[in-house]
Amino acid sequence: MKEDKANPMLLIGRYAVVGALAGLVIGALEGIYRYRHPGLRFFLQPDVSYVIFFLGPLVDGLAGKVLGLVTGLFVISRSSRTGRRVANILGACLVAVLALEFAKNPRNVVTPLLGGRSPIHFILTLGAVILLAGAAAFIGGRILPLRTLSVVVAAAFVISLGGVGFYALRPSMHRADIAAKPAGPIGAPNIILITLDTLRADHLSLYGYPRPTTPSIDKWARQGVVFDNAIAPTSWTLSSHASIFTGLLPHQHGADFAMPLDPSWWTIGDVLRSRGYETAGFTSNLSYGEAGWGMGNGFEVYDDDVTTVRHNLGNLLVVSRLLQPLYAKYVQPDDLGRRNAGQINRDVLRWFHHRSSRPFYLFINYYDVHDPYLVPAHHDSRFGHVSPWLVDRIESVVDGDKGHPYVSAEEKESFITSYDNCLAFLDNSVGELLDSVSHLPGWENTIVIITSDHGESFGEHGTYNHALNLYREVLHVPLIIVGPAIPAGLRVSQLVPIQELFETVLQISGMDNPPFQGASLRRFWRPGYEPGDSDEFVVSELLPQAASPALISLTTPQWQYLRDAQGNEELYHWMSDPAERVNLGKSPEYQKLLKDLQIQLRATVNESLRPWRRPEYLSALGGSRRTSANAARGGSDLGAGSAHPPRLPIGTSQAFFPRRAFMATQRLSSADQELLQSLPYH
Repeated sequence: MKEDKANPMLLIGRYAVVGALAGLVIGALEGIYRYRHPGLRFFLQPDVSYVIFFLGPLVDGLAGKVLGLVTGLFVISRSSRTGRRVANILGACLVAVLALEFAKNPRNVVTPLLGGRSPIHFILTLGAVILLAGAAAFIGGRILPLRTLSVVVAAAFVISLGGVGFYALRPSMHRADIAAKPAGPIGAPNIILITLDTLRADHLSLYGYPRPTTPSIDKWARQGVVFDNAIAPTSWTLSSHASIFTGLLPHQHGADFAMPLDPSWWTIGDVLRSRGYETAGFTSNLSYGEAGWGMGNGFEVYDDDVTTVRHNLGNLLVVSRLLQPLYAKYVQPDDLGRRNAGQINRDVLRWFHHRSSRPFYLFINYYDVHDPYLVPAHHDSRFGHVSPWLVDRIESVVDGDKGHPYVSAEEKESFITSYDNCLAFLDNSVGELLDSVSHLPGWENTIVIITSDHGESFGEHGTYNHALNLYREVLHVPLIIVGPAIPAGLRVSQLVPIQELFETVLQISGMDNPPFQGASLRRFWRPGYEPGDSDEFVVSELLPQAASPALISLTTPQWQYLRDAQGNEELYHWMSDPAERVNLGKSPEYQKLLKDLQIQLRATVNESLRPWRRPEYLSALGGSRRTSANAARGGSDLGAGSAHPPRLPIGTSQAFFPRRAFMATQRLSSADQELLQSLPYH
């Protein structure tokens, strides 16, 4: 240390090296904690990958080095006595703050690195690193020479950087054990299920939109069946995908903003994997696409944002508190880890070139038309340029203002233009993927399904975004099925619930058992098909966040009936009023129809397969807590009246498979609830 005092540069170097060493240790601890403790404790698996073990030390080590340099410069910038006094005063102030914070809430001090959300956590963390660097510099100077410390730190950085590099260039995600799997059903078709997140049907040129937004999808649609009135089971991502994957309504499968999809339900991936299919999923949805929400159930390979270096980087405290805000402000107003359709295509094609010869089930979720409607530069002016200010305004409207702000006519038009620009880019990307796959072996026996999980509001009914209501703009979604033995150029006008894709995929794959025949959409293109009572209505449900009441909807070939948990009812003749501007629910002449639709809705729900994992969805129908509790256990009813639904009970196909024990429901901590309420509910 005497040599350091005589040479200021050596002193600065020691502070930098020891600060880096302290950061490396803290980063290693943070990486271990992040991997062992998912962001939400009820996640089915970690929401980071093993690369966090290398990223943590690398990022925190660099941050510690910078802080060490700053500390060293601060110390030598004044006389030795003054520097010590100032350092002592700052240290005493920091200790006082730590003591006060510990007295108020010990967790804020004990775990500042481990997930704290308030600014005080970040301040405390920086202060703790500075104290550690200063203390270690003093102690280290008496134990190890600077050269030895430098070698140790350099080696740690090389190992960390090498680990990140290995992960980024790792071999294909294809699992080595796939070759040992059964060969799969002979002659079974390959199946590609594509969901275009947040895409409302009426913005596709395929469905009559005046702008040519989807020329590529239109081209593929002419080779198959187009469903003109496909209706989503809800208006947000996780719950809707869970319904598609299981054939169940939200009150049955239970997936919502505070609970993942229970792995005891059989998903399309589970069933096809058990039959020898190779199963893979790719998603770019940042909020509810992660495997931890149950979206990865049944997939041998599931590539979500958790697998990306950028996502893992964003989970580190220094990045989330410093780099992410800078990225959102100066690069683009979005999450650092978001992948666009081109990047998803790259990863999907990479998987294709390493997969086995077994029939495959491939799920792809694109996120490009989701807010804040960002699109690569070469596509951002297809239907008009949108200024950066308006891009920021979009983010403010759909998230910060919870979908209920004042928006001028000019702003609204800009939002729609941004959305359409994104859709044009997405359409081009989907076309590129299908063109590429069509030249690969096995294409002649491949069925492609294109749909969406929900739509989007642009001021209709006073809201922007989605997951806020169940009007037609958020429920009406595209649905296209193309492939061998599927007639080309057929348009189906009947109502169809997209959760029937569960039965459809299983029947197409060769499971032509009675439960799947009755609900499969294949019935619509069979020769001699006649619409029956089973094609007369679709149920949709929503359990919003915070204090918003639960909602439920019944859509028929002419009407949409809506009801909330406060007893408010609405009725729209959507055939003549597709924008649902005129509520007929208060008109005396429609009261009998209103009552009939309510009875039909109650009867349909009451017959649905039990147990109901989240009967809270049904609070819009009235019903007591006792009724809900009994329904969750498999008994009771909703007092539906005398009507009986003229169709197979919803979810019947799940009863075909062996029952598996349900996952225990976990009680959320207040911290988890606070975090979930802050997430965009989509």
